[in-house]
Amino acid sequence: MQVNSRSAAWKQGVAVVVVAAASVIALLYRMHAPFDRDTLDIQVEALHSHAAEAGLLVREARADRLAPGFVAGHARQLAENVRRAQEALSATPAQVRFASLQASAQALGAVLHARLQALALDGRAPRTRAFGFDDIAQRFDALHQRLAPGG
Repeated sequence: MQVNSRSAAWKQGVAVVVVAAASVIALLYRMHAPFDRDTLDIQVEALHSHAAEAGLLVREARADRLAPGFVAGHARQLAENVRRAQEALSATPAQVRFASLQASAQALGAVLHARLQALALDGRAPRTRAFGFDDIAQRFDALHQRLAPGG
C-alpha cells in the first residue's frame, strides 16, 4: 500500500509541476504578446484620463480655486503617471493593424507629458497660458473610438 501512496504522490507532484509550468508559459506569452485592441485601448484610456484631469486642473487654477503650489505639484504627479503609461505603451508593439493607432497615442502622450512638465514648473501659468489639455483629451477619446469594435 505504501508503494501506491508514493506512486500517487509522485504523479500528483508531476501534475502540479506541469500545471505550474503551463501557467508560467501562458503568463509570459501574454506579457510579451503584441497589444491587441483591448490592451492598447487600456493604455489610451489611461492617457485620456490623465489629459482630462489636467484640463480640469487648469480650469480650476484659471478660476483661482487652486494654489499655484498645488497646481505645480499635481502637474508633476500627472506627468509621472503619463511617463509610466508611455513606458507601458512603448514596451510592447501593437498588432500590425493597430500600429498606427499606437504611434498616434505615443506621439500625443509625448505632447501631454511635455505640457504637464511645463505646468509643473510654474503653477501660475494657467492664468496666462493655454495648455490645450482638453483638446488632447478629445484626441485621446477619438483614438478610443477608433479602437472600439466597429470603430
